[in-house]
Amino acid sequence: QPLARALEATVRRIPVIGPLYNVADKFTGLLDSNAGPDMAAMSAVWCFFGGDGVAVLALAPSPERIEIDGRRYFAVLVPTAPVPTGGGLLYVPEEWVKPANIGIDRLTATYVSMGITPPA
Repeated sequence: QPLARALEATVRRIPVIGPLYNVADKFTGLLDSNAGPDMAAMSAVWCFFGGDGVAVLALAPSPERIEIDGRRYFAVLVPTAPVPTGGGLLYVPEEWVKPANIGIDRLTATYVSMGITPPA
């Protein structure tokens, strides 16, 4: 425990890494499965824009779909790198969304590392 706290305090003081670590730590804390049923419902998903076009790693805040003009859509949050707490809320046709089968921590690591740490 004392060594882990000292290492964490050291990482937080590194000029470029520290602020990124702070943001990632807060973000993953928000998404902890113990944070409540709303947060536990979130999952990482792949969005294939155009049906088979660009693949984007995103966060589905809810498994529920909504209907817009007779078509079913998923709400997804597409984070921005390196600060995954920003981004856009998009409504994507449900057939363009597939489970990513990775945890929220892996999604966060991918965005914080700006793609250096790829998803599994």
